[in-house]
Parts: sequence; C-alpha cells; structure tokens
Amino acid sequence: MKLVKQALNQYKSIYAAAKAENATATQLHRLIDGEALVDDSGQVWIKSKTVLSGCVTKKLNESLKECEK
Repeated sequence: MKLVKQALNQYKSIYAAAKAENATATQLHRLIDGEALVDDSGQVWIKSKTVLSGCVTKKLNESLKECEK
C-alpha cells in the first residue's frame, strides 16, 4: 500500500486525477490531507480517529474466545 498522494503523482493535477479516477477533487484533497492509503486493487484505507480500548485490543494476539464471555 502507498499513500494516495503518491499514487496520484502520475497526474498533472488533482483535477486531472479526479477526472481519471472518477472522484471529486474535494474528495481527493480530503484523502491526501488525511494521509489515506490505497492498495493494489484501488481500495482506500483511512486511519480512524476511533481508538478501541476494550477486549479486542487487549487480546489482539490471543484467542478472542475469552472476550466473548
């Protein structure tokens, strides 16, 4: 995965990228400002401001069966 900004560097401008990628320039600016990532299939990944602090994060590398109780 790489930053959306890096993926769009091939275009002359954000507006050219928006036209080619079938998105609005405003949305592309938001993705760039939010440091979104894009994978090889074009799926965009955005870091959330939500932080999980419950059982999921405590047991991330362990069995989640204990959390289901």
